Amino acid sequence: SALLASAFAFFVAIDRQVEDRLKLRQTSSVSSVLSDAYTLKRGVPVGFAGLRDRLDSRKYTDVSSLHRGTSGESAPAIKPGEFFLTGSQATIAIRSFTAVDGTEVPTTTVLVDPSSGTLTDGAKNPLEEAVLEPVLIAPLGNSDMRASSHRPLAQIPKHVQQAFLAIEDRRFYRHFGIDVLGIMRAMVRNVVARRLAQGGSTLTQQLAKNILFSPRKTMVRKLREMAAAISLERRLSKDAILEMYLNEIFFAQEGSIAIHGVQEAAQNFFGKDVADLSIAQGALLAGLVQAPTKYSPRHKLERAVERRNVVLGEMRDENFITETQYNAAIKEPLKVSPALLRKKNASHFVASLERELIDNYNVNTDIPVGINVYTSIDTELQRCAEKALQESVAKLEQSNPQLKKKGKPLEQALVAIDPTTGAVRAWVGGRDFGENQFDHVRQARRQIGSTIKPFLYLTSLDGSLNSYRVASPVSILSDEPTGITLFNHKEWRPENYDHKYMGDVTLRYALEHSLNIPAVYVAQRVGIPALAHTLERFHISESVPRVPALALGALDTSLFRLTSGYSALANRGIYVEPHLFDVVRDSSGSIVAQPTGTTERIAQEGPVYVVTDIMRGVINKGTATVIRKIGFQGDAAGKTGTSNETRDAWFVGFTPNLAVGIWSGYDDNKQIGLTGGVVAAPTWARFMQCAQDYIGNPGSTFTMPDSVEKVRLDKDTLCRVTDSFTPEHTFDEVFVRGTAPEQVCEGAPAPEATPDGEGSSEKGKQPTTDVSPEETTNDEGQYPGVDMGETRLPRREPSGDRELEDESQDELYQ
Repeated sequence: SALLASAFAFFVAIDRQVEDRLKLRQTSSVSSVLSDAYTLKRGVPVGFAGLRDRLDSRKYTDVSSLHRGTSGESAPAIKPGEFFLTGSQATIAIRSFTAVDGTEVPTTTVLVDPSSGTLTDGAKNPLEEAVLEPVLIAPLGNSDMRASSHRPLAQIPKHVQQAFLAIEDRRFYRHFGIDVLGIMRAMVRNVVARRLAQGGSTLTQQLAKNILFSPRKTMVRKLREMAAAISLERRLSKDAILEMYLNEIFFAQEGSIAIHGVQEAAQNFFGKDVADLSIAQGALLAGLVQAPTKYSPRHKLERAVERRNVVLGEMRDENFITETQYNAAIKEPLKVSPALLRKKNASHFVASLERELIDNYNVNTDIPVGINVYTSIDTELQRCAEKALQESVAKLEQSNPQLKKKGKPLEQALVAIDPTTGAVRAWVGGRDFGENQFDHVRQARRQIGSTIKPFLYLTSLDGSLNSYRVASPVSILSDEPTGITLFNHKEWRPENYDHKYMGDVTLRYALEHSLNIPAVYVAQRVGIPALAHTLERFHISESVPRVPALALGALDTSLFRLTSGYSALANRGIYVEPHLFDVVRDSSGSIVAQPTGTTERIAQEGPVYVVTDIMRGVINKGTATVIRKIGFQGDAAGKTGTSNETRDAWFVGFTPNLAVGIWSGYDDNKQIGLTGGVVAAPTWARFMQCAQDYIGNPGSTFTMPDSVEKVRLDKDTLCRVTDSFTPEHTFDEVFVRGTAPEQVCEGAPAPEATPDGEGSSEKGKQPTTDVSPEETTNDEGQYPGVDMGETRLPRREPSGDRELEDESQDELYQ
């Protein structure tokens, strides 16, 4: 009786485990990280190529060939997940899905003209929008990615089902989960072999092993497996067990990807849907189950064919196929498709997301509890980001062999943020997650160099950020060799990158060309504490050192934080805290976690627009003209950056609807020897060239606010001009209202003749698209002799080294 009681208690415990696991599997899938849904909006063109990519990434099936020549009511209905193209129109049967807000979006058919943005439903009624479902980015909490696609039993051909039954469990429909005859047969074989050579497991037992227990062959596990099989049979129908088995069973390991289920196996080995498998192909898959590595058709072709033929023989003996079908299947040549190129999407992003969920939201991602993490990652922008990094690093290393140093390779990272919502749209933490899991977007803290300068000049332009005085784009700054005496009486002597000095320059020219001395000059006037306060307001760093070198970027922070700060510039001075996910929901739809980001105005809109306009000049005629050479022509602003001794190269730029940051360097902090304009800006350009096909309103421009005015000035004197001035000798400048020069020029000046006719004698050769380090002679990759097309005051001879006047805050420079 004690033995029976123990056995009963043992079964009850196992039965509860089975019950719990079935509830989990019936109400949820493996925890998943999902991309953003994609919204088609009325009147917003997307283009055929962009729309096709969106559908392909969601694995929609193109059935255009079946609908060729049909239109309107004559076109047959299509199933959810299908689309066809006729003329200038696409007809899409959108699948149902659960939206980020927890609502169920039903299946719907829409007609869209990708070129015009015309959008209607199946009855030709106008629609304001239509939403394509999110894409699975990766399972959550798994080091290896599991590839599986569920198929109902009714969609799995009968001959495929019978192949598995014939070779794995021919008595499946006649036993109660344990096949006593099979066990006896296995015991005889094990005695003869003097080891556990055969388990005699039923198909139900194999399913129990897969969903509950480890694969180790031990007697205890075998007993637990048998009890679980009986429990499964008690709770589920035979068809339900077979369906679960065929969708669960393991078939192959392709790199880090585990192939589970007959649908995924059919795609992996034959490039087709399981419904289209032949008898021979179904038999091959069934033969793999016993030993996937031993019978792999990619690596052990002869063994795979022999095993397939054994399965076909069993199917014939069980009368599942006729002799004629058997003979035809035996002769069918084995054609295996090339291995699919699979990888875990957005790997660095998913890893960072998992850390954030565990550390900040107490969400355990190691247990598959069926949660769905809705992110704002755009799968097409993510693809653009990965492609841009691969191409740029390859070109860099090809044209600069010295970059291929021994040890750790040159790394590069990218992050893209929607400035108005704080949503992360793309994230590449390094060149190869398989080789280096360190996330250079968020984990790396590097010196930011001249990317700090927009915040410095904004501090001078915004009266709310400094108590010295308000500057303007035409404020005159000194560009002369300078020495600064520190609190300890030591002297700091900053230099321009090219060791050349221009005398007096305008603020615009200094920022566009990333001159160092004017930056130090401005920092001393507005005060290092004011600059530090601005950087903290923009969340560049929580703790900013109050030292003179801060003006030149002597501050370590992450690419994520820096790009977030630039996104506030793109958002007209409003900081929206960036977030990696929108919401986490459990299997019942309840919210598990949701970020509570802050939104605050941190700078006045007028000065932010002015500094943005100057940063347009960085791209159009300053240190990042390579962006235009590569071909990106959208309205954009940005800044290059190179840290001390060229150890880090940066470019952070933005359009009205996307802020994107690029960093490049070595993990061991070796010198790159190249500037941000050469290393990082080309990557930004390639990404934006690709991304403009997928972002909404790619042609949008920065809008000048009412607090800013545009004034026409004389190039030489910087006074306001009258109609008598020739256009060639004037230029338009933007000012925060009340800061533009008030003096009006007297009479029309006589333009000074110069060799190039533009008031500059420095015009020379034009830059190439991708340049070598020898072609750059000043800060951030400015090309030698290129006419930047901007006014610079007549050069005056430097008056020699001097100390700056403001010494009242020397005690802060420790």
